[in-house]
Amino acid sequence: ICRDEIFGFLGHNGAGKTTTISLMSGELPLDGGEIKYNLSEQTLCVGNGQNQAIRQRIGVCPQHDILFGDLSCRETLRLFAKLKGGLQTNPGETTSQAVERQVEKSIRQVKFTSPGDEDKPVKTFSGGMRRKVSIAIAML
Repeated sequence: ICRDEIFGFLGHNGAGKTTTISLMSGELPLDGGEIKYNLSEQTLCVGNGQNQAIRQRIGVCPQHDILFGDLSCRETLRLFAKLKGGLQTNPGETTSQAVERQVEKSIRQVKFTSPGDEDKPVKTFSGGMRRKVSIAIAML
């Protein structure tokens, strides 16, 4: 998988999609073998005490949206960005500025239908729009 490439797992029930993601994130221990992430600055390996660093680089979009209806999309993304942590800051940039930069990037990437959608309460969104919010969360 190349840098900035997005991929997904597709398969029937019981095919191992969730298990694979759980192994990749270090949520489940490996019985054998290894999973390596060859990043430009380092290689991380699941199970070698590097699971937290790996989790900060993986985004998962669950089957069911986990959203707070009264929050706007922008507020939701801010919340999840702060919960996830580990955002890279540019020189001279505060953590809050890094959060805002990443939130704006995620909003641009999912391409909402109308300008201003990102500031409306999530509970007013259609199912497809809610899915876009979940995808934006995964891309943080």
